[in-house]
Amino acid sequence: MDQQGKEEGGPIIIQWDGGPVDGIIIMRDIIAYILFMHHQIPLPLDQLEMSADENIVEITNCEVPSLPRERREKLSRMRIVKRELKRRTKLVQNIQTLLSALQTASQELSYMPSLLLVLGSSSKQPHAAYEIQFHGASNSHLLAQTEEIQDLGKSYSKETISKRLSKKVIRTLITEDDGPLITGSMNLLLFVRADAASCLQDFVPNRFFTTESRKIQACLRVIQISETSSLQKPQIAGPCRNEGTSCNSDVIWFQCKSKVKGGQCRDEDME
Repeated sequence: MDQQGKEEGGPIIIQWDGGPVDGIIIMRDIIAYILFMHHQIPLPLDQLEMSADENIVEITNCEVPSLPRERREKLSRMRIVKRELKRRTKLVQNIQTLLSALQTASQELSYMPSLLLVLGSSSKQPHAAYEIQFHGASNSHLLAQTEEIQDLGKSYSKETISKRLSKKVIRTLITEDDGPLITGSMNLLLFVRADAASCLQDFVPNRFFTTESRKIQACLRVIQISETSSLQKPQIAGPCRNEGTSCNSDVIWFQCKSKVKGGQCRDEDME
């Protein structure tokens, strides 16, 4: 049976029964949660994407009135909607770019112990930080390679398992995430933790960045997503638990070159 919860002063722990997991699906929903809960996007991400598509169709099929006054009002309204639509489209594209960079990194790395999402004006001025740690035999790599599993004669795809787990993660965050909410325009930054010798095309090494800093610790939430079966096995800390990785490896944070700038879209402009 899946479990989740948070020990007082400890990390938020989400457990699942195992199976192949697509971490990109989970990370997309966590990013959407952070942006919406901290007022960086006016609507949940799914609705934001849908409203952008709907307004593109509406503008394309829009008829301009013939009367001068109505024409001016209609054209003025269309300019506002187009401007807001451009912002929303760019915002959605930036989120997709961030996820694409993460997926590429996960395919390049044999070991990725944790991910970090920082919300703030910069990494030196964080207002909220979420460290996501994936644990489990089938998920030592962020993207499991197996596409489906068999359980009591039933076949479950990796996508189905990932969506179920993702819903559990978001429900737990809504219940357990007791940090202060953020207002105002902020940047969402993505970090991955990996061997210092790694070469990631969409990331730059940041040797001096650490989650142990006073500013990060003041706003850090740690989320542990663990396969239940892995809790019964002894966990060896550090990168040496994976084959082909030296115990003496220097593990550092890499910062994604892309970022998401939130807080600029307004829902009322689309009404």
